[in-house]
Amino acid sequence: MHPKRFASGLLSWICAEPQVRARSFEEAGYTECPFGVELWLPSGAVVYLQAVGADAPGHRPGTPLPPVHGDPLPVSKPVALPGEGPTEMAAVERWLRWRITTGQSAEISRVSLFQNRNGRNAVPYGLALTFHSGARVWLYFRHATPAGRQPGTGPLWRDLASV
Repeated sequence: MHPKRFASGLLSWICAEPQVRARSFEEAGYTECPFGVELWLPSGAVVYLQAVGADAPGHRPGTPLPPVHGDPLPVSKPVALPGEGPTEMAAVERWLRWRITTGQSAEISRVSLFQNRNGRNAVPYGLALTFHSGARVWLYFRHATPAGRQPGTGPLWRDLASV
């Protein structure tokens, strides 16, 4: 699945939850990277989620990748995000996994949280998705901005445990 198509699906899964707001990077006017979602948490904090992808093994770049379907993932345990005060980034990861699995996409075969990678990555928070086609998408927490601050500013990949 191409990151642009994944980001579009992610928006629909996120926006089904009335306590948050989200829009594409394009809608937000965010031009630092092409594909992603600006996620406004119930607390007023904002997380910029960058989608980066890799084609299925053997797929020729520039050619359409037809969807490959399999069994949808079981729905993850629901996660509530706080309406005020700090929100843990680990909770945002779990919340996103829950929203993605509620979408019941027959294309997604696995969703992994970065927090479970034991410090083996430069980006501390995000998700890794594998599709039945073999394609992959990584959803990086590019910016995390506490409530009341200008969204999308500050150091990239900042290791904030909460916002």
